[in-house]
Amino acid sequence: ELSDGWRLDAGLEHERQSISSDDGFGSLVDRHRAVNALLLGAGGRVAALELQANLRHDDIEGTGRETTGRLALGWPFAE
Repeated sequence: ELSDGWRLDAGLEHERQSISSDDGFGSLVDRHRAVNALLLGAGGRVAALELQANLRHDDIEGTGRETTGRLALGWPFAE
């Protein structure tokens, strides 16, 4: 909690992926890669509006890096 009604979330993720399989033609497929991510988000309320902002940075071995984000605005139409 940052203050009344506001929060900050952060996280790190690490995953090791692997596959070992017969390709159906007499060869074996054996692949490994690391997937790493950094996440950061904040959200809160201003009057009747809910606000949210998030960023995520992914680094996938052999594929590349990508940063994505989200901005959201919500308004409750019923209690």
